Amino acid sequence: MRTYKWLFIGGSIMLLASFLSLFFNSPDRVSATSGPNCDTQKCTFIDTTINDFQVGQFAYTGLNNATGDGSVQLLPVGLTSPWITDTYTIGISRTELAAVTFSGNGTDFIYVIGGLDNSAPRQVLKSILKATANSNGSIASPGFTVVSGADLPFGRSGASAVISPTTSGAWLYVLGGNTQDQYENELITSTIYYNFIDTNGNFPQPSNWRTATMPPYGYLNSGELVYYQAVVQGGYLYVIGGADGYGNPYPDIYRASINGTTGALGSWVPETNVPNISRKSFAATTWQGPSGTNFVYLLGGLQANDYIAQSQVDRASFNTDGSLNTFDYSGSALPYGYYAHGSVQSNNVLYVTAGNPGGSDENITTTVQSALIDETTGGLRNIIEGAVNPWITSNPLPQGRKYHATVIGSNNGEVYVIGGYGPAGTGTNTVYHGSTRGFGANYAPAGTYTSKIINMVSQRNVNKIVVNTTITNPVTMTVQYRVGDSDGEVTGAPWITLPGLTPGVNVSNTFTVNFTKSKIQYRALLTTTLANLSPALNAVEVQFPPPPTPTPTATATNTPGAPQLPDFTIYGIEAPPANSVPGNQTFKIRVANVGNRAFAPVQRVPGTPVAQLAAPIFRPRTAATSQQTTPRRPSATQYFAWIFFYVDPSSPPTQLTDMPNCRDQSGNLVVPPFVYVGDLPVGSAKDYQTTCWINTTGTHTFYAMVNGCDNPSANPDYSTTCSPTQGYVIESRYDNNIFGPVQSGSTLPPLGANYLPYIRKSP
Repeated sequence: MRTYKWLFIGGSIMLLASFLSLFFNSPDRVSATSGPNCDTQKCTFIDTTINDFQVGQFAYTGLNNATGDGSVQLLPVGLTSPWITDTYTIGISRTELAAVTFSGNGTDFIYVIGGLDNSAPRQVLKSILKATANSNGSIASPGFTVVSGADLPFGRSGASAVISPTTSGAWLYVLGGNTQDQYENELITSTIYYNFIDTNGNFPQPSNWRTATMPPYGYLNSGELVYYQAVVQGGYLYVIGGADGYGNPYPDIYRASINGTTGALGSWVPETNVPNISRKSFAATTWQGPSGTNFVYLLGGLQANDYIAQSQVDRASFNTDGSLNTFDYSGSALPYGYYAHGSVQSNNVLYVTAGNPGGSDENITTTVQSALIDETTGGLRNIIEGAVNPWITSNPLPQGRKYHATVIGSNNGEVYVIGGYGPAGTGTNTVYHGSTRGFGANYAPAGTYTSKIINMVSQRNVNKIVVNTTITNPVTMTVQYRVGDSDGEVTGAPWITLPGLTPGVNVSNTFTVNFTKSKIQYRALLTTTLANLSPALNAVEVQFPPPPTPTPTATATNTPGAPQLPDFTIYGIEAPPANSVPGNQTFKIRVANVGNRAFAPVQRVPGTPVAQLAAPIFRPRTAATSQQTTPRRPSATQYFAWIFFYVDPSSPPTQLTDMPNCRDQSGNLVVPPFVYVGDLPVGSAKDYQTTCWINTTGTHTFYAMVNGCDNPSANPDYSTTCSPTQGYVIESRYDNNIFGPVQSGSTLPPLGANYLPYIRKSP
C-alpha cells in the first residue's frame, strides 16, 4: 500500500479529518480482498483501500489515506503538504540544468542532465545523474549517482530534456542549449543527443548517444537556441520559443515525428498558429484531456532583454496530425509575471514552481502557483467563487529558486524542484519536494470516480450493493452502477442510479438489486459548494448469496440410505499474461471438494462389491440426469477424477463437450489430455497444473471442467466412450463442474476459504 504525507488545512478540513478518523477506526469497517469473501450469510467483493481504488479512473477526484485506509475525495487543488528538503543532494551545485522522470515497471526514476557549475573554473557539465523515488516522495538510497559511461559527448546548460515512452522503455532527448568546445569556450549548439532507457530505468548502451539537429530557426536559421522549451505529445517532439546567442527571443514552434523503434526524428515542420509574443526562459507543459483532446500550455517568460517578466499563459490543442490549433490566453494569466521558473501538470492541475518576477536575483520566489484545468475547454477554472484569477498561491519552498529543474513522479504524485540559482545568484545542489495528493485547502467543485470493472469470474446472483460514505452538507454524492458478462457489454450498458445516499459520517447505505452477471462497474459523482470541504467514498461492497450446501442425488449398489458423496467444483484458473510470442504457457487450476465425503482414488479388483470400496467412485449412468448401478468391469484399475482444459474454444464447454483442445508445440493434443485429481478431503482445495502451447499473440480465453466425460449418454459401463484409466466418479452434483471463461492474466483467489463460489454450468 502506498504511503503519502497529508496536511489538514482549515477548520472545515480539520473537522472532516476528525470525522474520518472515527470512520477509519470503526470496528465495522470491512477489509479488502482479492476474491469473493464468504461467510454463512453472503459472499462479497469489496473496494475499500488505496490499492482497491487506485486502479479506477479519476476526473477531478483523488485519494487520501488519512490513517492507512483509502477513500475517494474531490481533487485537492494546490499543494497538500509542507515541502521537504531531501536527505540526498545532486552533489555539486548545478544551475540551468535539465531533468526528466520516467516510470519503469511502476517505479519513478529521476534523471538530472548537465547544468552549469559556477565554481571556478566555470564548467558546462555533461554527466547524467539517476535516482529512484520512493512512493512517499523521498529519494531512495543511495540517492543521485552518476550513470556510468553515459556522459554526454559535450556538456549542456540552458537546454531542455524530454522523454518519449515506448512499449519497451523510453527515448531520452537532450536538445540544444549552451555547451563548451574542446577549448572550454562557451557557445550555443544546434545538436540534439538521444539515447534509449529500458523499463528498469537503465541505459542498455550508455555511451551510444545518437545525434539530430535542432529546427532551422534562431540567428541565421542556425538552430542554435537556448532557454527554449520542448515537449513530447502523440509521437511528436515540439521545440518552442527560446533565444539566440544575442538573447533575442523567438516565437517559432517546430515539430518532428519520433520513430519509436530507432528514436530518429523526422523532418522539422513549422507551426503556423504560434503565440502572439516571443518568449524565452518560460515554462511549458502538456495535459491529456479525458475527452481525447490534448493541450500544450506556455507560461510566463521574457519577451525581450528588458527582464520584464510576463504573466501571459497561452494554450493550444493538438490535432491528430500533430499540428497545433490557434493559441488562446484569455482569462488564465498568472497573478504575477515570472521567468526562469518551472512547470508540471498532474491530475488536471497545473503547477508553476518558483522563478523570478523580474529585477534582481533577490526577487526570486519561494511560491508554487496551482490552477485547475477545465476538462471541457482546456482553460483554467476558478476554485474559489468570486476569485480574480484561477491561480492559488502557496509559499512552500524553503528558499527561492530560478533556472532550476522541475519534474513530477507519475506514480507518487510528488513535485521535485532540483538545483538552480538561490538568493544572490548562488548555485545550489538541494532537492525540494512536496505532495500533490491528500487533503487540500481547496477542492474542485465537482468530480467523478469510475471504478475498475470488477470481474466476479462467473455469473453471480447479486442482490445487494452497500456504499459507505462521509457526506456532510452542503456536499453531495451520487453512486451508479452498470453490469454485463464482458468488458464491452459493461461499458456499453447504461448507468443505473442508486437511490439517495444518507448524509453523515461513516454511513453505510444498503441497496437491494437483482441481476445475474459476471462483471460490474460503479462510479461516484461528488460535488461541493464549499471550497474547503469534500465528500468521501469510503467503501463499496457487492453482495450475493453463498454457495448452497450440496444435496446428494446419486445412489450406489449395496449402499444403504442416502449416500455421502464428494462434490467437485473448480475454484479458479491462474493464466499467464497475454503473451507477446508463441510458446509454452503453464496454467494452474484449483479444484475443491464441497461435498460431504472425502475423495481418494482407489483400485477396484474385479468382483469386489461397490459397497466395499472406500468411496463409491464410479458413476455409470445412461443420461445426464439419471444414475445406473451397473459397475463397469475392466481389469484391476485405478479410477480418478480428472480436469479438462480448453484454450479459446469455439463455444463454451458443456457436460457433453468433446475432449479438451490443449495442444503441444507440434499442434497435437497434450497426452494425456487431462489432469488427474488426487486426494481431496471435504472442504479442501488443491492446485493442479497443465501446460499448453499458445501460438498466437494477444489475450486468450480459457475454460476448465472437472470430472467430465465426452459422452455421458453412452452404454452403461462406458467401455466404448471413456478410457478405463480415466474412471468416472459418483459425486453429488454435476452442474458446478465447469469454470470460465477467464482471460489471460487471471489470478487464483486466496486458498483456504471456508465457502467456495457456486459455479453455474454454461448453457
